Amino acid sequence: MGERPRFAIVASPGFIAAVVLLLVNDHVLKVACPGVVTGKLSDVAGLFVVGALVVTLIPSRSTLALGGVAAMFAFWKSPLSQPLIDGWNSVGAFRVARVIDWTDLLALSALPAALLYGVPRS
Repeated sequence: MGERPRFAIVASPGFIAAVVLLLVNDHVLKVACPGVVTGKLSDVAGLFVVGALVVTLIPSRSTLALGGVAAMFAFWKSPLSQPLIDGWNSVGAFRVARVIDWTDLLALSALPAALLYGVPRS
């Protein structure tokens, strides 16, 4: 049996569902029902999508790469990223904002799921 194409994951049902969930949540649900659930849903769906892409791009070092994704997410969700956000917003083409909420780190649980989903099966 042949090896699956490298980026076949982007056409897989789980990946597509996560992207659709992220888009619908960010552009419809957050507007209609802002709150804790819609905020966490974006983090989980986004981390799953990014994690699955990382596993596809760096299959030989996927756990190390996912550790990097986790570290960047934790940095982004911390006050340490505020100077970066302020700098971008002073010169960027679009404004960036985020809410500091340490419970958002619970969404990191999407990364092991992305690893399991993204690893090619024979």
